[in-house]
Amino acid sequence: MNKFIVITAGSGVGKTTVFKSLEAHFLKNPEIKLGIIHLEEPVRDTANGLLALLTGKPFDLPDSSITDDERREALHELTRDERLVVYDNMVASMRTPSCQPSDTWWLD
Repeated sequence: MNKFIVITAGSGVGKTTVFKSLEAHFLKNPEIKLGIIHLEEPVRDTANGLLALLTGKPFDLPDSSITDDERREALHELTRDERLVVYDNMVASMRTPSCQPSDTWWLD
């Protein structure tokens, strides 16, 4: 069964935090496919936040000691089975079934 859920609330209430927690929870179930649109957050922040929640490592902190190779490997794990599609705020698809060395969008 497919579902489309929209939640609105005031600025700074924690909508993005709640949704990222739900998204990370859903991604732990290999049966679930997930499409994400965060209208007020860059895809980079969405991916780094999910990686942080799923691995317990500080991917979402700018001064973390996570190397580009660690980030690339974690991103590959997150997207390898194509269960996750993240759309950017211009609603252009970002699907990353394999991470090549040139894939540095999360560093911008």
